[in-house]
Amino acid sequence: MEQRGRSIVWDVTVIIPVHNAEKTLERCLDSLFAQTMKSFQIVAVNGGSTDQSGAILERYRKQWPDRMIVHHEAGLGASAARKNGIAFAAAPYVGFVDADDWVEPNYIETLYNLAVSVPGKRVVACCAHWVETAEGRVEKSARADVQAFSPQDAFMSILQRGKITMYLWDKLFDVRILQHIQFVQDAVIGEDFSYVTQAVLRADAVLCCDTPLYHYVQIGPSLSRAGYGKVHQRSLLHYRRLEEKYCADYPECARAMHNYVEIELLSFLVAMSRNQCYDKVMGKNIQSRTRKLLLEFLRDQNVEGIYKAAALLTAVNWKVFCQGMRLLQLRG
Repeated sequence: MEQRGRSIVWDVTVIIPVHNAEKTLERCLDSLFAQTMKSFQIVAVNGGSTDQSGAILERYRKQWPDRMIVHHEAGLGASAARKNGIAFAAAPYVGFVDADDWVEPNYIETLYNLAVSVPGKRVVACCAHWVETAEGRVEKSARADVQAFSPQDAFMSILQRGKITMYLWDKLFDVRILQHIQFVQDAVIGEDFSYVTQAVLRADAVLCCDTPLYHYVQIGPSLSRAGYGKVHQRSLLHYRRLEEKYCADYPECARAMHNYVEIELLSFLVAMSRNQCYDKVMGKNIQSRTRKLLLEFLRDQNVEGIYKAAALLTAVNWKVFCQGMRLLQLRG
């Protein structure tokens, strides 16, 4: 870090949205304060936690008063917390870490070195990550060696579930990119997809390395793994708006966009099977859409066979697909 007068000039700001994360927050913060690169600040946004998260944040802030900002604001979801966190960012590069997760000691340094390796350009830097589940399994999500993508190629990689993920937390962003991102007001499934696609399309370059530096912890409920509810209804509208916009702006990517959304909507039916909350209107809507796009979906070599099988069953009868998924869950 560099000091100018009494002010500190940071290279990176890390934003952590926090809500009732007392069981994992200390591990997350400890992993950040153990970074090999020291010229970064932490902005933690506490969205009205009712557990000890707020007290934990204040304890760490007192220990690191120059390097940590804590903002408390009740009623904030993750999206609003990230947006508010950017307002406190005092560095040219911004990263996001979830309070449930933790990072390797060279997480910030590696991404920062990638980001500044193309001088004068607005860069999104990406790394690989580990996935940790309740069963204790850890899987490496790997990419090719350091690889450069144009904005549109990066967009296509996300749509095809390729080397670039749709997650915010395995990336470092030039802050100039984030200043033009439109954040979602209400919690929806696909928030990260919206932000990351906007970001890569506004970047001059997207650089990826194959080193897994982030530990993504899939333990406990989340929007994407919970049973069906109102959030899925909001998310359907969210995906429809994104699909319409991106297909109009990037017609050459339309098929990939249609197929990406199809897989996401199939997951809504899986959510219905989890809590046996069968939304007839939503189910028929997804079934109708699946039938319309089925041939295109089946012909896409970038779509995995398991998704094609799910689409075939849904096209026949969405309720039968849900019931089949319920049986698999009970057996599992």
